[in-house]
Amino acid sequence: MWNEVQWIKIPDMELRNKQILHGDLGGRFAYFRLEQELLTDARLTARITAVSRYRLWVNDQAVLSGSCKGDLNRQYYETVSLTPYLHAGKNVFAVQVLYNDPDIARDQTDERAAIYGVVGAGNCHALAIDGDITDAFGRVIGTISTGKALWRVWLDHTFYLKSSEYTVYLGATEESVDARRSPLEWKRLDFDASSWSLACASGPVMPSALFQSVGLIPRVHLMPREIPLMEETECAFARVIRRKNDLVLDAGVEVNGYPRFSFNGNAGTEITVTYLERFGNGADGARIDDMGGTVEGRADHIILNGHLVNYEPFWVRTFRFIVVKSSDGKLPEMPAAQVYRKTGYPLSVESTVDSSTPWVGQLWGICLRTLQNCMLETYMDCPYYEQLQFIMDTRLQMLFTYAVSRDARLAKKALLADALAGLVTGIWGDLASLTVLSAWLGLIGYALQLYFDFSGYSDMAIGMAKLFGFDFDANFDHPYLSASLTEFWRRWHISLGRWFRDYVYIPLGGSRVSTPKCIRNRLSVWILTGLWHGASWTFVAWGLYHGILLLLEKYPLKGILAKTPSPIRHILTLLAVIVGWVLFSSPDFSSAIFYLGRMFGAGSRAFWDSTAKYYFAANWKLLVLGILGCGPWIRTLYRHLVFSRRSPGLVLSALLLIGIFLLCVPYMTNATYQSFLYAQF
Repeated sequence: MWNEVQWIKIPDMELRNKQILHGDLGGRFAYFRLEQELLTDARLTARITAVSRYRLWVNDQAVLSGSCKGDLNRQYYETVSLTPYLHAGKNVFAVQVLYNDPDIARDQTDERAAIYGVVGAGNCHALAIDGDITDAFGRVIGTISTGKALWRVWLDHTFYLKSSEYTVYLGATEESVDARRSPLEWKRLDFDASSWSLACASGPVMPSALFQSVGLIPRVHLMPREIPLMEETECAFARVIRRKNDLVLDAGVEVNGYPRFSFNGNAGTEITVTYLERFGNGADGARIDDMGGTVEGRADHIILNGHLVNYEPFWVRTFRFIVVKSSDGKLPEMPAAQVYRKTGYPLSVESTVDSSTPWVGQLWGICLRTLQNCMLETYMDCPYYEQLQFIMDTRLQMLFTYAVSRDARLAKKALLADALAGLVTGIWGDLASLTVLSAWLGLIGYALQLYFDFSGYSDMAIGMAKLFGFDFDANFDHPYLSASLTEFWRRWHISLGRWFRDYVYIPLGGSRVSTPKCIRNRLSVWILTGLWHGASWTFVAWGLYHGILLLLEKYPLKGILAKTPSPIRHILTLLAVIVGWVLFSSPDFSSAIFYLGRMFGAGSRAFWDSTAKYYFAANWKLLVLGILGCGPWIRTLYRHLVFSRRSPGLVLSALLLIGIFLLCVPYMTNATYQSFLYAQF
């Protein structure tokens, strides 16, 4: 986690001098700029985030857009290699940051809007970057950290997003920029930013929702971006058509991208750039490639300054056609070749369609292009008209994604695992502040999240297999109800346990050998089980931990445990499993030892604090629901109702399923992306 980063912002004094109030900042941009001298062999990987959307350039080259769309429980940061963009001498790092009012951002997040679906935090534009610059030998020779380097900042109150009540929730915006007052060349190496203000340290960045609801001010827990960076590929337009009063750029097919324009013209001339999926219906009924129709679409507006103006929209545009028109009625003067940076989720297409019928291949290509156009940081209904995410559309897109790629990172999944992720990431993201209560809450939440995540994913796979006529056994059998570790591992990840039994344990001799060899066989299986989850010593230690406990159960403690009451054995089993999850989840031994120590009071400042009490108050109902979900009671009730000979049973079972579905919908639609936790192992 990356929680110790220093945030920077526009100085309050500058806002007061310009007589700009907090309420005037919504939809406006701040430009952050850093100049850095570097050697020829400099290497740099940086982490970056902002309170809302940002766009990063290095040496006037577009690198990426962020922050990745999150929700009320998640603030993401991006990790990106900047080495390909560096050169010897002066380098310029430029970041354009959009300010979002926190309250508005929270409402817009609830509506799943594309551009605005980032929860604003703090009370101004704020940026965080951290990255060590190294030479070819790995020695640190500099930094671009917002906590150390001197960044310049300028508030551009002439460049802003325009949106209506309708478009704001769809993520469809228009931009308005006055090049006479806006330094559009601020990303260039030769731009003089010496008159800009020095960025100052920002105060604690906090989610507005937490502050307003409970009055606490916990630090934001930043999380690494869970999906890959969007691809950006420079492309040329298929056609450029010069008409009487306007210019038409044709990409050939509908795409998502960042178009780049160069304009010349008299100062005060307004250029209108309109993005079209198709032309409007003309007299003859326009087709998508018929330019005889009307120009209808969202537009950006650029007022020229009498010099060459280079312009690129801040947020991605969806278009096939772009119509450029000048307010003076003349054909717009565009001296440079116009290009666009095509963008989208980096979907790896691994499936093909082979047919002797030509239209089948054409249809396959259209389907793939449609899927890719509807994949950015979320699945989208349709990128041009409505950049929202809907559950049934997403279901179809998920299934198609599974058919063409092995990549499931953008897919939606289970209810409880994702809900518990907010608790888990919050606590595990700030280990230094752990108390006894928060440590136990975080570990219990992790244990439940891991179970529901993997078992839910397995159930989904079993259900999808049934659609194709395949029947697979259950992979989990309520393992947290076990009264011994032996029973637990017979119930947990059953398919993996059977594989190790059949292909490792039995070939080694199983239990039909001497006691020393049997101990060897069991420990070997558990060491390999740890390595199966990852090439880390913590996984090896986790495997040995369970191997040793299972041997103790089988040999010296067998008689004692047989006489122990079942509730006590159950508690001991849960305690052993939960403690083992600390090793399983920790990146290294020091973190594991630290966490275990805090669980049992070692080095803790207190048993609980205000943050721990908040986590408990906010999540106790969810934890209770998760614990109940570990048992067979809901499934037993459902089966009893289904197989009841009375008609009310069928009705009640149907209502139960509908109720569970309706419960899932708000979680799946309110959150923008849910990771598959077990995929990292």
